Amino acid sequence: MEIWENQLATELNNAGFELSIIAAFCGVGSIKYIMRLVKPNWDSVDYVVSLDGLKKLGELFLNLHSFAQQTLQVNDQGKLRDLLTAKNLSEYSNFKKTIKISP
Repeated sequence: MEIWENQLATELNNAGFELSIIAAFCGVGSIKYIMRLVKPNWDSVDYVVSLDGLKKLGELFLNLHSFAQQTLQVNDQGKLRDLLTAKNLSEYSNFKKTIKISP
């Protein structure tokens, strides 16, 4: 039985941790989508995620990117903590698209 993996995307951070999204197939069943975290010492953890899960994560990443482009003055960390939820980031991103705020 043929087993293959294709690394679709990889991101390496400053601490040497690598996060990859991988498509894998082992000859039976459907394609598996894996999020793989590799530590600098090469220990790794695989998390099989559904396509819906990838879509939700992708939308969250896009919303975080949109939000992070703004310069914020944080005077109240409690309010910032309350603001940083998936729902609020999504609403912010949709609002930003509606009124076309520039970064």
